[in-house]
Amino acid sequence: STEFMNASLPMEMSLPAYKGENNAAALGVHVQIFDKNGKPVIGEIGDIVVSKPIPNLPIGLWNDKDGSVYREKYFSKYPGVFSMGDYGMINPVTKNWIVYCRRYDSFILQQL
Repeated sequence: STEFMNASLPMEMSLPAYKGENNAAALGVHVQIFDKNGKPVIGEIGDIVVSKPIPNLPIGLWNDKDGSVYREKYFSKYPGVFSMGDYGMINPVTKNWIVYCRRYDSFILQQL
C-alpha cells in the first residue's frame, strides 16, 4: 500500500530532515520494520508494517465483498499486523525511516 505510506510517514517540518528519509511517523501510527521472521529490526532492510490499529487504515478493497483479498494481501504475512508491501529500513543513527527499497508484490512486478 504505497499510497498509504504518505499518510503514515509524512515529512514533519519541525524536525531535522535527511536526504532520502522520512523523519517521523504520523501521530498514533506505530510503524516498524519487520525481518522475515516478523521481528522488529533497526538498521536492516525489511517489511514496512503498521503494528497497531489506527483509524485511517484502509478498511477494504473495491469488489472484495467478504474481505478475503484484503486480509490475504495485507494481514497474512504477519497475523494482526498491516504489511504495506514495501521494503524499507530505519536508519540506526538518525532513527528515521529510509524507504528506498522496492515493492514485493506480484501486481507491481507484472507491470514492469
